[in-house]
Formats: sequence, C-alpha cells, structure tokens
Amino acid sequence: MTSGLTVGLTLTLTLTLPPAVSVSAAHGIGVMFQFGGESYRPFCTEAIPLLVGVIQAPQSKVKENVNATENCINVNEILPHWLSWLPLNEDKEEAVHTFDFLCDLIESNNPIVLGPDNANLPKIFVIIAEGVMSESVKGEDGCSKRLANVIHQVQVSGGLWTQCVSTLNETQQKAIQDLLKGSPSASPYNNKMIS
Repeated sequence: MTSGLTVGLTLTLTLTLPPAVSVSAAHGIGVMFQFGGESYRPFCTEAIPLLVGVIQAPQSKVKENVNATENCINVNEILPHWLSWLPLNEDKEEAVHTFDFLCDLIESNNPIVLGPDNANLPKIFVIIAEGVMSESVKGEDGCSKRLANVIHQVQVSGGLWTQCVSTLNETQQKAIQDLLKGSPSASPYNNKMIS
C-alpha cells in the first residue's frame, strides 16, 4: 500500500522540482514520521538520507527553495526517533545502507544524532554491537570498516570510551572487539581491550 506513495514522495523530494512540490513532499514525509506508525518505519528510514540531501544541497538556501529546506530540517528532528528504531536485523541489505547512513551522520558530527555532549554515543555503540551480533554488519564490507573507524575515534578519547563501553553487556562488548579485530585497517589500536 505504501509503495506508490513512497515512490511518489521520494521522487518529489528534490530541489530540481517546483518548490511547492518539494515542500509538500517534505511535509508528507513529516506526517508519516509522526503518525504513520510501524508500517511506515521502512519508508521513514529510507527517507532520512533524502531529507539530508535536500538540506545539504548547494541551492538549499536560495529564496525559492528555503521553505522546502526548512520543512526537511523540521522533519529531521525525527532523527532521534529513527535512532531508536535501529538496528535493522532482518533485512541485511537495507541494514548496510542504514549503517552507512549512520556513519555519514556521525562522521559529519550531526548534533541531532550525536546528542548534546555526544550523549547518544552509548546508544550508538549498542546499535553497532547488535548489528555485528545479528550479522547485519560483516567484517569484509566497507560499512564495517567505517563503523570500526567510528568506534576507534571514541576509543582514543578516553572518558567517552569508558562511558560507551559501560553501557554494553558482555556479548555486546565482544561484538565490538570482533568488529575492531575484523577491520585491521581501521585502527592501530584494535587490540586495546574493552574495560
């Protein structure tokens, strides 16, 4: 039922179309985020990179596009909810795209995803660990290397590392260790034990 609507809104969420169409598409996506429930979750997850793309487009602040951009920014306030839906465990192919997008957001220091003072990083560690445990993330793909790099960046920060690791159970800690061991190019510190 959502596929026609999904395709329509996805195709219209671009700044190359008349601004009123992009504004309407962003608003429609926002309504789905807010009221669509579980059945719209896959579409909402798929829509977030499109929203970010509109926001980051070079012409996003041009007068005729600013309303569409601001609607996308408003919808992006849903990112904490999206984060709470992760990880995806059943659809392995979609999980990789979702983890890649999560890396994009982390690597760009997205304040909504990271939270104030990186408060969401412990939750992100849990998401990554669970992704490894469910085999949504595998050591041989580029996504796992990016995730290992994210882990490494936190690992060298000391106090933040301790805070993140303290939220993990033993199985999740092992998953993080396995991720670091499986991505030798990610860090020279891969053998640092989680403590």
